[in-house]
Amino acid sequence: MKRRVFLAGTALAGAAAAAGVWGWRRGRRGEYEVATGYASDTQPAAGGMRYRDFGATGLKVSEIGFGSWGIGGQGYGAVDKAESLRALARAEELGCNFVDSALVYGDSERVLGEFLQGRRSRWIVATKYSGQPEGMTATLEKQLSLLKTDAVDFYQIHWAPRGEEARLYDELARLKEAGKARFIGVSLYTAGDIDDVLKRPEIDGFQVEFNLLAPEPFLSRVHRLRERRMAVVIRSALREG
Repeated sequence: MKRRVFLAGTALAGAAAAAGVWGWRRGRRGEYEVATGYASDTQPAAGGMRYRDFGATGLKVSEIGFGSWGIGGQGYGAVDKAESLRALARAEELGCNFVDSALVYGDSERVLGEFLQGRRSRWIVATKYSGQPEGMTATLEKQLSLLKTDAVDFYQIHWAPRGEEARLYDELARLKEAGKARFIGVSLYTAGDIDDVLKRPEIDGFQVEFNLLAPEPFLSRVHRLRERRMAVVIRSALREG
């Protein structure tokens, strides 16, 4: 497997650190210990993968997820589809069950739709609305067609809506009510984004950058997130390499 595809595929490494990395504290395992709000399963699955509660959703997500921007042939450059399918199959072998995409990630959702045939129940599928002019509902219908599924497990707005755009939260909630998305969330960037989302009871979770070089805004909101039992997807856990 080419390094580029591997790095792209692990862009959400810890996606499930995603669900449960609620903060750092000094501990006995070196200078820092990862403190989790929800413990990993005691015994790892085949391949050594561990799983965490995805907030209060009832879903169990693998501690490492598959970020699929890199398999779309956009942003990271041309990628061989057969190689992408092999990367996904290998991730599944190792116990990964969470994949994140977006319509703006080139052919990512089309490739995922091909891969998920016959194995949809094994995967938690997350994707995003990125402001397409046709609107959120029509965009999700297109994404469901590409993914070849009736519903996604976690549907996110690709940014934190403010002002007049806040109406998008209502449309997002309607998609959940209609059964098109099992759970809903937002991709966030600032401390203010997190504060705003924490005030919205309809939101099940969010995605945010968190790594050694960028511990904020996540770290300062850890205790409030734990109280709210919010599902969290960590992106750029390795700062893209």
